[in-house]
Amino acid sequence: MEEKNKLTVLGCRGSMPCSDKACLKYGSATSCFYLQAGDTEILFDAGTGILSSTALLADAKECHLLLSHMHMDHIQGMAFWRPLFTKGKSIHVYSEKRGGMTTKEQLQNFLRPPYWPIGIDIWQADIDYRDITCGETFSIGEDVLVKTMRSHHPNTCTLYRVEWGGKSVVYALDFEHSPEASAELAAFAKECDVLIYDSTYSPESYPQKAGWGHSTWLEALKLKEAAGVKKLLLAHHEIDSTDEILDNLQKKLTELDNNVYLAREGMEITL
Repeated sequence: MEEKNKLTVLGCRGSMPCSDKACLKYGSATSCFYLQAGDTEILFDAGTGILSSTALLADAKECHLLLSHMHMDHIQGMAFWRPLFTKGKSIHVYSEKRGGMTTKEQLQNFLRPPYWPIGIDIWQADIDYRDITCGETFSIGEDVLVKTMRSHHPNTCTLYRVEWGGKSVVYALDFEHSPEASAELAAFAKECDVLIYDSTYSPESYPQKAGWGHSTWLEALKLKEAAGVKKLLLAHHEIDSTDEILDNLQKKLTELDNNVYLAREGMEITL
């Protein structure tokens, strides 16, 4: 029987795709995670990793795309995402209003001349744009509940907690720690099955990049303990974090806690 409660990493690189052959193991694609919550198909963000979801969604008539924010590395995959160009597909896109623009208007501004030769009007799928308000809770169908929280990140970023059938996944990219923000996220992520957390920087490099909207693996471990998280999945790897660097970090993390994982493309977590 096919497992219907599964999280799959499709893209976990931060800021921009990486083409370095020294980064093949963990992957080059930017942020996208696929969640199969029972019979509900959910995607977190639409970085270049979303292109790998086409096969996963081949038989799905409907899917739900939760966008954290509109920074380019989290939406750039939409330009080539095949389901958007497929008649008969029903796609629900969730995001906050920003700069006085609806979700649809924000995407129209991203994909239009002279920055891109075609606009979103060429998409053939049945697309439902849903403007959400941070802090609200909404349902996807009868079985899935989605909670939202404001992230500590520039230009209005949303964190998501998805709950269904006694299971829960929290998506916390892009997020920068602070005493107040971390305490709020610990409450939001309390006792979740999987927390996807931003570990872009090392504890040593972070002080030079404070205020840029990202966090570290050390802060992630503190949060895991404070929230009672079952599994911690660290992502948004820097483009110069090679497989060797990440392998060494994974070894260190496993010695500290064997329920902490560095995300890599193709990784699957059964819930």
